[in-house]
Amino acid sequence: MPQSEEITALNRKKGNLKGSLTRFTTFVDSFKQSQPNKGKLTELELRIAKLESNLLSEFEEIQCKIENLEPEQFDLTETENFEHAYFAALADAKNVLQECNKPGVSESAVAAPALSDTIQGGIKLPTIELPKFDGVYERWLEFRDLFSSLIHNCDHIQPISKFHYLRASLEGSAAQCVTKCF
Repeated sequence: MPQSEEITALNRKKGNLKGSLTRFTTFVDSFKQSQPNKGKLTELELRIAKLESNLLSEFEEIQCKIENLEPEQFDLTETENFEHAYFAALADAKNVLQECNKPGVSESAVAAPALSDTIQGGIKLPTIELPKFDGVYERWLEFRDLFSSLIHNCDHIQPISKFHYLRASLEGSAAQCVTKCF
């Protein structure tokens, strides 16, 4: 196989590994937003095990082969970025799994904020919608208090999820301010 074809094949494999990491991250994000059950918890555990078993070492092996074939194309940044994404995704997944496996934590309390609740006797209360804030000063305190009690003060919600809930709750000029900052 000519060298350029081999490099193309290796880059394709590397792209597939990056895709696997993206799919894993997407699964973990959707898991956090769903109501976990025993099957989903088992699936998360299996996905974590698969990710840990070979993804990073396979990526590094392919990257090393590419660097050996084209030393002038050596790019440490790509490896660093992949490693960062890999460890961040793995840590996030393990934190979610740890939260799900805490004694005394119900399945529904782990995955998403408790925006709906059940009172004693099994009567389901209506779902509480996330508050919206459009930047109007007079509505700020009401928004802040409701958002804080539903999202910000919940210890089982990851900080990045809290930020995403905040962004989803902003409209108009308030949303534009956050968008400009990030």
